[in-house]
Amino acid sequence: MSFEQFDGGVIITGDDTQKYAMMTQIKALELEVKTGMVMSRGIPLLKHLKGMYGLQSRSKKDAVVEMKKLFNDSFDVEFYKIDE
Repeated sequence: MSFEQFDGGVIITGDDTQKYAMMTQIKALELEVKTGMVMSRGIPLLKHLKGMYGLQSRSKKDAVVEMKKLFNDSFDVEFYKIDE
């Protein structure tokens, strides 16, 4: 993964962009669970992730665990420890 600066912004390029996107979605969901803040306008984050990844969770807290498992399985890594 590399970062390139372009017109005052940063562009993430390379093979790991999918990993980075999924990690930011997990962190956004965790922030919603911990603080109650809403990270998106329009479509709620949980609904968006259900459509994107086919999540079955009904609560944000359960969705965090499911997303972490999905990340580990998708990229064949043990990046997230899953506490069940």
